Amino acid sequence: MSRRRIPIAVLIAGAAIGLIAGASGEADPPNPATSDLITITMENCQAKRPGTLRNDTSALKMIFSGIAKEELVKRGAVEIDGRKYTFYLPKANAYPIRNDHKSDSSLDNSSTLISVDQGGSGELTMEDGWFANLPIRLGDKMYDVVEIAADGARIVLKPSPSPLRGVIVGRRCPPFSFKTNDGKQITLESLSGKAVILDIWSIT
Repeated sequence: MSRRRIPIAVLIAGAAIGLIAGASGEADPPNPATSDLITITMENCQAKRPGTLRNDTSALKMIFSGIAKEELVKRGAVEIDGRKYTFYLPKANAYPIRNDHKSDSSLDNSSTLISVDQGGSGELTMEDGWFANLPIRLGDKMYDVVEIAADGARIVLKPSPSPLRGVIVGRRCPPFSFKTNDGKQITLESLSGKAVILDIWSIT
């Protein structure tokens, strides 16, 4: 089988056309793996949030939870759908985004606890804490934490396929369903148009 020879002049011309096309200003198509990423630049700040006494399930925790203070040293903001959300990171030697424990409860979760000021009030409560291994709600959308820089200088988010979760004052209630004692199925949709008070509690 004979090999087809291509003149050198043709190869040079082809390379020149490639260079011209590259210089024409046409951008490469966006990479779907990175085009949806949101990077939040974090800077040093002075702020405090209500804290908890980790790994203490005694009555002392119930008494002092919300009284103890934990210093926050990093702050950054992002605007989504015309609304600003301010993120805070605590003082830490590392910022893991994975939970090494079996439970995601606030007592066991070992991932970074990120505080998000949802309403722009500048005041943080216990409900403003979101663990990095779980989706974070911003408005009526969920986002996964892709990365937290080792020095806390940035947080990277991406849209999450997770269903809406987390109750935030003034925002849409996440879907829910449960059965009453008589076996009736109650859902958010079934209560549409009605005034509803949900009293959710448990004994552990």
